Amino acid sequence: MKKLLIFLGIISLILISLVIIVYLNLNTLLTQAVKTLGPQVLHTKVSAGKVNVALLSGTGEIKNLIIFNPKGFKSKYLFKSKKIFIKIKPTSLFTDLITIENINIDNPTLVYELNKPDNLTAFLSNLKINSDHKSAKKTKDIGDKKKITSTQNIAQDTSTAKGKKHLLIKHLIIQNINIILKTPKLVDNQITPKNIKIDKIELKNIGGKNKTYQEIAQQITIAILKKINPKILSRLKMIDVNQIKNKVENKIKTEIQKQIPFDVNNLFKRHTK
Repeated sequence: MKKLLIFLGIISLILISLVIIVYLNLNTLLTQAVKTLGPQVLHTKVSAGKVNVALLSGTGEIKNLIIFNPKGFKSKYLFKSKKIFIKIKPTSLFTDLITIENINIDNPTLVYELNKPDNLTAFLSNLKINSDHKSAKKTKDIGDKKKITSTQNIAQDTSTAKGKKHLLIKHLIIQNINIILKTPKLVDNQITPKNIKIDKIELKNIGGKNKTYQEIAQQITIAILKKINPKILSRLKMIDVNQIKNKVENKIKTEIQKQIPFDVNNLFKRHTK
């Protein structure tokens, strides 16, 4: 009996020690996860300050999250938020399905850069390419597995499943979104104001065991695009095509005039008659 009590005491001490170690290192581990997993999932640079989560309650926050623009755009970042409030189901951290009860993003900034395509569409395309690549790889792996015996196949599937972590976001609210519209110089003075405000974007039950991180990011990005596109289109209606045409024509005249000695205005008049 005494030996059993000693054994149970040792086990209890080990468990308490493990809980303390996890508690002390949880925020460091989560911060590193955002910084390392973020770029792998989103295919662009991700920066974050501290991630603070209380292990017992699961409540916490992510500070100074920045998602940078895909390559080829002038603006430095795509999305920026000073503070994101989260509530995680604590017990889910030790399972293969991490459940986030709530994510509340208030007053973030989104830079929408008009181009062909725009930066948000380019960001979404990168997510789809990565997701399609993973799906193709998964299909190939399944085909390869058929060559293995059924016993080996079951063992391999079980070992693979153990290493996977899936994500379920039960409730996401993005509110008071500040959109900064970046336009080409040719139409820059025609579109005003450059700031657009979106009240709220709300999504429920995103992700799950059958969804990849890329597919979760796609779903959120598509919801943002659907919400902001009407606002962007209303700004684009301000563009005067004739004004652009005159600007282009004047620019061409100026460039030609630098290269030849005579007045090019008469040349343009002859060709436009």
